[in-house]
Amino acid sequence: MIEPTFSDFKSRGFQLEDTQLQAPDRLDRLILIMTLAMYWCVHVGRHDALYNPTPLEKKSPSADRS
Repeated sequence: MIEPTFSDFKSRGFQLEDTQLQAPDRLDRLILIMTLAMYWCVHVGRHDALYNPTPLEKKSPSADRS
């Protein structure tokens, strides 16, 4: 879990080095907010995937056999 989060913060998505923040307390708060936002996005996406299947996911495997 640590490696993907670090990768997102560094190069893949958030571009943390471009913020130009130099105060450690502000940087800590920014990382906390970004971590909570990422957790929330994953949680909401997982919930949506579980409870709102796509039309292809709704088809049962037994319906294809008949």
